[in-house]
Amino acid sequence: MFRTNARTVLGIGRRLTNLGSKFTFVAMAVLLVILCSFPALATPERPYTIGGEVYVNGEKLTQNDTDYTITLEVDGIELVSYTMGDYAVAYYTLSVPMDSDFETPGKGFPGDEAYIYVNGTGVHENPVILGGYGVTALLNINASIGVTVPNVTGNNENDARTELGNAGFTNVTIIEECNNDVPVGNVIRTEPEAGSIVTADTQIVVYVSTGHCCTDNDGDQYYVEGGDCGLIDCDDNDAGVNPGATEIPYNGKDDDCNPATLDDDLDGDGYPIATDCNDNDASIHPGAVDIPCDGIDQDCDGSDAINATCTDADGDGHMADVDCNDNDASIHPGAVDIPCDGIDQDCDGADAIDATCTDADGDGHMADVDCNDNDASIHPDGIDQDCDGVDAVDATCTDADGDGHMANVDCNDNDASIHPGAVDIPCDGIDQDCDGADAIDATCT
Repeated sequence: MFRTNARTVLGIGRRLTNLGSKFTFVAMAVLLVILCSFPALATPERPYTIGGEVYVNGEKLTQNDTDYTITLEVDGIELVSYTMGDYAVAYYTLSVPMDSDFETPGKGFPGDEAYIYVNGTGVHENPVILGGYGVTALLNINASIGVTVPNVTGNNENDARTELGNAGFTNVTIIEECNNDVPVGNVIRTEPEAGSIVTADTQIVVYVSTGHCCTDNDGDQYYVEGGDCGLIDCDDNDAGVNPGATEIPYNGKDDDCNPATLDDDLDGDGYPIATDCNDNDASIHPGAVDIPCDGIDQDCDGSDAINATCTDADGDGHMADVDCNDNDASIHPGAVDIPCDGIDQDCDGADAIDATCTDADGDGHMADVDCNDNDASIHPDGIDQDCDGVDAVDATCTDADGDGHMANVDCNDNDASIHPGAVDIPCDGIDQDCDGADAIDATCT
């Protein structure tokens, strides 16, 4: 319904009257028309009263919270305010001046949208609709007033919690995080960061240092960083590679994270297994000197070197360069060396010696050929001392089987396979080596 200000109407009447007496009648008539066009002039009305409890950041204000002021505005114009403690009660009261003319400045009108503020911050319940004249309404209001996040970086966890609590924050979460610069237990940063203005119920995440960052992506309990984290894991994406692993040759990995432990070229001759035909012997590799006739391919060319010494005239399987008599198949490395016969059958540089290799009478003839080794005047000397045309002999100075052993030491001078130093065949009942008994082994059952 259209209404106008009474002061405006009266002002129009005065202006018309001032034009002169001849217009007095007209002025009065116009004023009458205006007045009759409206049922009544606007008049002040009883206030609309609103009140209740005030909550800031979830905390209820009391009459002691005198630093909080509640204001009410309509169309951006403040109509009324109340400071906590104006009355000795723990709630606010706003008596909104009302007028029957909705255009009256500084007054409210039923149905107006009003906005309530606490220290300049709008309450959650906005907007508020003004009620009728003389009406009292209950409305508890809530405001979230910003709080500045304090700088707790570098503080220990307990001190940080205390400082944040004193600032009004009630939702604090601790997250542990490694950091190479911040000591264990101290704050690295907060989210929101220090200096941010937020509400008191905002979650403040506090990141607390666990000390040095120790990265272990493969879960083998060895870490990338080393130092305080322990030995360095040289491949943190392979749990089989770490300082505690065993090096596996030729797999292309430094399994134990130790370059000194070779994965290839184990003999250290500078040639990898791909070209080295013996990676366990540093003398064998491509380019090495190949010793002829030794059966070893030192230069890895696929065969042993051969020269003029690589012959085996007696066919005993031993080349001339190692066979000390390549014309006698019984003489070669590894052959049985017959003791005291003056022959080096095994090519070790000396004849074999046993108990028969004695010269008790010192006549220069060993017992195995001296028919009386206790008499220096008796021995085979090949000299015909009595000039009878032959050297004198006795019954013991004979070698009937021609095995090189005289009858006095040969236990069977009729069998050339039986003599001191012969190979005794086990379990055949024959004492081939003249040691007084047949040889015995595990087959003698």
